[in-house]
Amino acid sequence: MWRSVVLTWLAAAALLAAALYFFTERRSHFLVCITCAKLRITSRWVLPLIGVGLPESHREEDTRLSRLLFELQVVKEHEHDWVFGHGLNYRAGVGSGLFLEPNTRSVEVEHFLRWVAESMGTSEVERWRAILLDPQHPVNFGGVLVSEDFPAEGFSDKRSFEEWWHNHHDSLEKLVKELRER
Repeated sequence: MWRSVVLTWLAAAALLAAALYFFTERRSHFLVCITCAKLRITSRWVLPLIGVGLPESHREEDTRLSRLLFELQVVKEHEHDWVFGHGLNYRAGVGSGLFLEPNTRSVEVEHFLRWVAESMGTSEVERWRAILLDPQHPVNFGGVLVSEDFPAEGFSDKRSFEEWWHNHHDSLEKLVKELRER
């Protein structure tokens, strides 16, 4: 008798687990802080047929750019200024944060700003931070750097960077200006 009760409960639990697995979807979206380049990811599991879901979960994620900005002390603790990035199955939206997010994860951007800090100081890093995280005029700066022959692994020494900067500064500024005016 007790075996049939246990088997019934196990079967019901397995059926419920299968239903939740096959008939739920994860809806998520992310936001980008335009001050420090951290990401905020929100997720929720939903039963799409009836629109009922579990409570949302939120997590903040450091990025290459956010870690560097804090390391260089260009950014200090602050109240985040989030802009919407993208909603995957979630309000089906695209915001300007979608176009800023590649800058937050780019190896080239990280190396570029490290060399800018070493060669020109943090005030110049701050100027580039404002460009990289401008939601009104988003620019995929990693792609711009690649087009300007910036090596993904960075430079071996300050002199090499400064030589690259001398040869590419004007065209880099011009290209960024053109992209921001679109």
